[in-house]
Amino acid sequence: MRNYMIRRLGHSVFIVMGLMAMLFFAVNVLGDPVELMAGDDATQEVIDAMRAKFGLDRPLHFRFGDFFFNFLTGDFDRSRRHHIAARTLVFDRLPNTAALAAVAWAIGMLGIPIGMLAARRPRGPDPRAISGSGPLFDFGLGPIRRCTRSRTMAVALASPSMALAVRLLRLACCLDRARS
Repeated sequence: MRNYMIRRLGHSVFIVMGLMAMLFFAVNVLGDPVELMAGDDATQEVIDAMRAKFGLDRPLHFRFGDFFFNFLTGDFDRSRRHHIAARTLVFDRLPNTAALAAVAWAIGMLGIPIGMLAARRPRGPDPRAISGSGPLFDFGLGPIRRCTRSRTMAVALASPSMALAVRLLRLACCLDRARS
């Protein structure tokens, strides 16, 4: 079990690094961040000065290396929107994010007892109706855009995982009952 957890942790590191690389290339290759910040009416001199100020005039592979190095050392630079240290912004919002994740996880875990109840009556109500879930966008991704309260956000984040837990647990229990 310990080896499994270590292996999963190692995979998670590579997944996070891959997501960071995709984010870096999406921001720097698909669009020019300086032109987005400068606006449409900026002159070429202003754009060149901003590129030099933010180090965006350097080759892409050097900026990519700096991006990872700064992440590993905890140097998130300054927020270009709020003009304060980005690390401060991240750590100020971390408790709320952790609380939201914990509540969403707890709500998602409700799928386990609901799935067990659904498995007791295989011809009973559909587990999607029991868990209050349906199409992924309607109950999972759609409300996230419209959430104004943290409870609503937690339910919206937990609904897809709760529905999946209900369906899989019901299926596993039904298959186990059929086997015996």
